[in-house]
Amino acid sequence: MSGLGLPIRYCVTTAQGWYEDDQGQRHYFVPVLQGLCLRRKVSQVVMRAGVFLSIIAGIGCRRAAWLLGVLFQVMVSKSAIDRWIDDVAEGLPSADVILQELNRKKPVTEGHFDGYFPRGRKGKCVLVLKDEHGRILATEEVKAEEEAQIKPFLERMKRLGLRIKSFYIDHNPALKNAIQAVYPQALIQYDYFHIVQNIWKKLWKYALSHRRDVQARSQEVTTPWYRDKLEALAKTLWKKRYLLFKADERMSPEEKQQLVEIMEADPKVGKLRTFMKGVWHIFRDSRDEQEARQALEALKKVKIEPLAPGPENEPTPKIIFRG
Repeated sequence: MSGLGLPIRYCVTTAQGWYEDDQGQRHYFVPVLQGLCLRRKVSQVVMRAGVFLSIIAGIGCRRAAWLLGVLFQVMVSKSAIDRWIDDVAEGLPSADVILQELNRKKPVTEGHFDGYFPRGRKGKCVLVLKDEHGRILATEEVKAEEEAQIKPFLERMKRLGLRIKSFYIDHNPALKNAIQAVYPQALIQYDYFHIVQNIWKKLWKYALSHRRDVQARSQEVTTPWYRDKLEALAKTLWKKRYLLFKADERMSPEEKQQLVEIMEADPKVGKLRTFMKGVWHIFRDSRDEQEARQALEALKKVKIEPLAPGPENEPTPKIIFRG
């Protein structure tokens, strides 16, 4: 292997060896050279580099072969790296043994449990269990995210010695029912990601519904300047719909100014942002359960009170934050 502009080539010549036993019979053998695989005609270093790039770095066999050629002037094929991966995998312990060893080193008491649906595998679900240490413990492909498919997976985890006391899941009742059947004493809690995802879905529907209402009102009013104002607002709400959900720290100064202008033109956008910041405050700024509950109670006190009706008897909402 070489990092230079030209490769450093090594030529290793080997031959089949033999010896005679006490009876004069010949026994043939292949010499064993440290660091070289004579059957594959490659060094162990090259094999480890190819497997590392493909599996650990996750770039795939084709790109791993390209990188070996560019960086080290070692020309290998994609299929060769694919065979190396299979050969290395044969010497690894089983998934169950690895799981038991992980549990022995760091006992698993919490599990993040979810089902994923990979692209290109229509109708297939992959169950994934991850622990509190950030380790993916086990995966298994099932036909559907149903209780009958999930229970055998959890039963295998229990047989392998996992004593999980808390599960973090989404709102799928199949996961909850399977956990209660296999781990009846475990605490089940909805995880942060799916809670916020569900809230954001509701807010997204609210924003789109509000935009449609503004568009419909623009076609009903008869005052020309107010109609033009509503049409421009509806166009802006659609064009900048993703900006309404963007965190302040991720906005550029131009985007912050645009958001301020939108909230000045439409107080309901201010209501949306106030609610979103209240949600962020619960999960991001709270240091314990008490502070989270206080932030939740404060969010519940956000009230909407109408101002005097505007043109065409259209009321304009005002946000008042109490508490």
